[in-house]
Amino acid sequence: MPQAIRTYFIPCTNTRGDRIAAECTAKRKVYSWPYELDQEEAHVEAARELLKELDWQPDELSTGQLKDGSYVHTLIYRRK
Repeated sequence: MPQAIRTYFIPCTNTRGDRIAAECTAKRKVYSWPYELDQEEAHVEAARELLKELDWQPDELSTGQLKDGSYVHTLIYRRK
């Protein structure tokens, strides 16, 4: 079944810096916040990292932001 990836910001604590979580039904992974990227680019990069770990290779990734500030990344596969 096709899955979407949701990413969301996790603020810093006394012991850890800002982080970003990427999750789908198959897996959840937390990454360090990439400060060199802007907000949307950081969320897309986290989704791409999760895709690599899952060995999923969509033709395209479509990204949108939800009302709560998280992002959803839809995997697009073109029929061949």
